[in-house]
Amino acid sequence: MPDNSADMLHKLIKDHLGVPKHGVECGAWFPAYVRLKPYAKHAQFKLLLIEPQPSPATELERAFSKYSNVSVLRKAIHPTEKSVVLDIPWHSKLGKYPSSCAYVQGTESPLLSSRGPSWKIWDRVTAAAVPFSSVDDGTFDVAVLDMEGAEWLALQDMVSRPKIIAVEFYSVSGYVNPHRDEIMAWMDANGYVLTAAIEEDAFFLRMDGSVL
Repeated sequence: MPDNSADMLHKLIKDHLGVPKHGVECGAWFPAYVRLKPYAKHAQFKLLLIEPQPSPATELERAFSKYSNVSVLRKAIHPTEKSVVLDIPWHSKLGKYPSSCAYVQGTESPLLSSRGPSWKIWDRVTAAAVPFSSVDDGTFDVAVLDMEGAEWLALQDMVSRPKIIAVEFYSVSGYVNPHRDEIMAWMDANGYVLTAAIEEDAFFLRMDGSVL
């Protein structure tokens, strides 16, 4: 059994997909944190990185500019709103922004749960938002949703039925995704089983082997 989230994702991909054909990461953040990065070298693999924070999105565009099969979307995901406000917390131990992730204002984020009242809101950014269905052509076979508590905003509007879905679900503080019940019901209704839970992530595997 892999001992970290990234290794578990790669094991599941190796065991069930080999080389994936089309992946998406919502909340990709900085290039070093892109978990599907190793597959970008395969020309037949398409990768969509979704990151609404300006600075991380710029870094993603720079890092992946040599890959014609990788695209970066500088927008947030929301099923109904055309824009959202992102809160960017900060702590003096981090140094200068942009060391912290952002979360949709009003979301029960693991950032707040795990790091407590010593964290302050460093900045707020308004980001354009689109429904996930507008960027989903139905062919994603692997999806990574790391959206600081907003994963359900993407999942509820997903057209594809990826073979593998990773969802940020937990934190060391005892945080559980606020939309746990909705996510689990969606997974059950669409033929997924919870196959592993490592670090912050829950991994779901679609059992019928198909990609819609």
